[in-house]
Amino acid sequence: MKRGFTDVHCHVVYGIDDGPKNLKESIAMLHAAYRDGVRTLIATSHTRPGITEFQTELYLQRLDELRTYCANEKMGLRLLQGMEIMYSTNTARFLRERRLFSLGGSGHVLVEFFPNVRYEELQDALSRILRSGYHTVLAHVERYGCLFGSLKRMQEVKREYEVLLQMNCTTVLGGKGWLRDRQTRRAMEEGLIDIVASDAHNTSTRSTRMTDAYRSIAENYGRDAAQRLIGM
Repeated sequence: MKRGFTDVHCHVVYGIDDGPKNLKESIAMLHAAYRDGVRTLIATSHTRPGITEFQTELYLQRLDELRTYCANEKMGLRLLQGMEIMYSTNTARFLRERRLFSLGGSGHVLVEFFPNVRYEELQDALSRILRSGYHTVLAHVERYGCLFGSLKRMQEVKREYEVLLQMNCTTVLGGKGWLRDRQTRRAMEEGLIDIVASDAHNTSTRSTRMTDAYRSIAENYGRDAAQRLIGM
């Protein structure tokens, strides 16, 4: 792992969402990510455009604080800004107005939906985001019942709306029940998953497992797939 992994979905900035509560917990997550082989990490704190106010200045201040810590500790961990955007009717407008952070300043935004979202609602939202000038990285695709059980629908959203599908490490590792594990294998075998990320929130119940996921993917789907999905 000379270059290390890229984790595009991680809640590492403290005191912003349901991730770490304080600086000590954020620092513990940084060390855990580094030990786990992560060398680029995007700090994707939760936001709900127009529903709850995002603490932008505080987020940026604390992200810089964590960057300074990494530099002082000579930890080769690059921290980039981002958000996990819970889709709302305000999302496309906020994107057009540049009021939301993309993933590391790219043209992609990490977007989540409620698990019970209807497929027609999902299509409409993805279309609006695309028209706003951004491409969607669909956070933890395995959570959406209207989509994940259908290879045809996953293919459709990727083709029609230029969506990238992100899956969590814990889902790749299995143990989610026979049906969910089967759906995961089918999606992986068909090459429908574009990104695997930690969605880490802490160092205990929702920790980084990038190395475990990399090894599992390499063993079951090949090393090329592991490198493509985790970005080594």
